[in-house]
Amino acid sequence: MCLLAFTLANRTNMIGSLINVVIGAAAGALIDALLLIFATKWVAKFNLAYTKAYPAAFLGMLASGLTRFVLFQISWRIGVDLQLISLVSILVVSFVVYIALIRRFIVHPQSGVIPFGKAALISLLELAMKIVLMAAFLLVLMQLRN
Repeated sequence: MCLLAFTLANRTNMIGSLINVVIGAAAGALIDALLLIFATKWVAKFNLAYTKAYPAAFLGMLASGLTRFVLFQISWRIGVDLQLISLVSILVVSFVVYIALIRRFIVHPQSGVIPFGKAALISLLELAMKIVLMAAFLLVLMQLRN
């Protein structure tokens, strides 16, 4: 009976964690879509509507969040710290998934589907902007903490 209660509580925590991943992806995609718009304007030279950028940003953030969630579950189950592997995996998944999402959701008004090279450049630029933005945010947070 105690094992059943533990299993049920563990599944409830897992469902709550998955809901947090989805909510976090939805909230993070609000800013991520703006970065995607800027990167698209810079690389592909056209204005992207926010309504086109948000689904790509949301699904990209969701893929990153689910990757982090799965790696955390594996790490917790085997009792090994996979923090560095997790960080590298999330960066790779973000980069690769964004290429596919950019090619799927973002269409150039004159030429149609964005070529793979430009999509990769947009994804790389967007990822670099996210890293710089997070580093600046953490720096400000650390300064406010002291």
